[in-house]
Amino acid sequence: MQEIISWEVIMGAVTVRAATPGDIPTVLSLLRELAAYEGKLDCVRIDESLLAEYAFGERACIEVLLGLLDGNAVSYAIFFPHFGSYRGRPWLYLEDLYVQPGARGHGGGPRDDGAPGACHRAARLGRYGVGRAGLERTGI
Repeated sequence: MQEIISWEVIMGAVTVRAATPGDIPTVLSLLRELAAYEGKLDCVRIDESLLAEYAFGERACIEVLLGLLDGNAVSYAIFFPHFGSYRGRPWLYLEDLYVQPGARGHGGGPRDDGAPGACHRAARLGRYGVGRAGLERTGI
């Protein structure tokens, strides 16, 4: 089982923290919002037990961040470590980054773009010690 690291980063009105097992229903709800936004809700096959297993269980392979605005969950990010063998450097692959439309623009980002930037900066502070260059490869 993966060790759960508790931390949070406050940027303007946005708080970003590592998700916990208790956040799984919330993260899954936000994930479904993203899928609906992309017109791919019918493609979602993950359920709470799978998300919990891959985020916190014996086969943990992803990290999950949760973004809060005024204490309400409004965003999430799922990412995982990757290693670039040619450069010999670790970096993060950002699989999902979703922010509810009404929560955007609250001063947490590199261009004051709210929770997306807050998630970006919080991931930089994660356990892998991967800097901005690693996330820039993802387009964030």
